[in-house]
Amino acid sequence: MDLAGQAAPGASDSTRVVLVEKDKVGSGASGRNGSMCTQGITISTAEARKRYGQERARELYDAFRDAVDVVEEITRTEKIDCDFHRAGRLDVAAKPRHFEAMRAKQRDLAENFGHETQLLTRGKLKSELSSDFYHGALLDPDSAVLRVGK
Repeated sequence: MDLAGQAAPGASDSTRVVLVEKDKVGSGASGRNGSMCTQGITISTAEARKRYGQERARELYDAFRDAVDVVEEITRTEKIDCDFHRAGRLDVAAKPRHFEAMRAKQRDLAENFGHETQLLTRGKLKSELSSDFYHGALLDPDSAVLRVGK
C-alpha cells in the first residue's frame, strides 16, 4: 500500500495497512507507548453517561473491554512475541477522598457496566507494595501489558 492508499501490485484488496513513522519503524510512538492495554474509557463513567446516555456509554466501555480481548487473541493466534500478560491495572489513592471516590467507582462499574474490579484497603495495599503511603487502590484485573518494542 502506498501513501496514497493504493494497493501494491498483486496485493489483496481485503487488507490495507499503512504505517507512518517519522524515522525508522519503532522509533516513534509505535515503539514508545506505555505498553498498557487497559479497560475503560478516558472520561469518567458519570461523564460518559452525561454526554451519551447510559446505553451508549456502556457500548463504548464494552468496546474497550473487547479491544483488550482482541489484542490478546491476535497475539496468540499470530504468535506475536510481545509478552502480552493480563497483569491488571492499579489506580492508587494518594488521599482518603480518592479512596472514597474509588469505592463509588467500583460500585458504578459493577452496577452499570458489568465490570468487576477489586477495592484494596490501605492494609492490603501495604502488603502488596510494602508501603503505607497510599490510602488504598482500585484493581482492574482484566487489563494487560505488552512489549510493543518486541
